Amino acid sequence: KCLVSVEDHNIIGGLSSAISEVLVEEYPKKIYKIGINDMFTQSGKASELVKKYGLDSESIANRCIEILKNTL
Repeated sequence: KCLVSVEDHNIIGGLSSAISEVLVEEYPKKIYKIGINDMFTQSGKASELVKKYGLDSESIANRCIEILKNTL
């Protein structure tokens, strides 16, 4: 019923955009993008930044659960 893309950079022009371009004509589905929104980001340790921007495994899993609850 939906697709979820996860990328460790800006969601604009990234993996989800490529997925959309390829699939939209044959298999139109809602795509939920997990990644960094269009903003200036901070510098720091990778482990801290991954957590801050919701790209750690726990945050991704929680977001996917939320998406599934809203789409089923």
